Amino acid sequence: MPNFPSLSELKEDTLDKIANDWAEYIKQENKISSSQLRKFYGEVKSIQRELIQGKKWSDLVPIFKLLKAKVLYNQNRKSNKIPKQFSEFMIKGINSVNVDKEFTNFCLFFEAVVGYLYGNGGVSQ
Repeated sequence: MPNFPSLSELKEDTLDKIANDWAEYIKQENKISSSQLRKFYGEVKSIQRELIQGKKWSDLVPIFKLLKAKVLYNQNRKSNKIPKQFSEFMIKGINSVNVDKEFTNFCLFFEAVVGYLYGNGGVSQ
């Protein structure tokens, strides 16, 4: 499993090498479906929009942290499961976020991982 980057400040290789390493790790065993990926990415972007529109981070934290439960539920479903590696990525990411700046950096990192997943053939249709 790749190391998860510090989200307090993005480094030069975070959106490049580290994001690509995570995409490669996520697609190791099973591809994630495009609908599952869009679902979680969409939820993160929705929270980001609310933050940009002026909602306080402290009000958004519970919604963001709830994603851990949703990820685990979707990993253990009988059908249309998400790969365990994607769950690990999401949980590590969620646990790494403590303040709004870290959340913003997580959004950028998640976007890069999504791009590499699609670009490297790690998403099924």
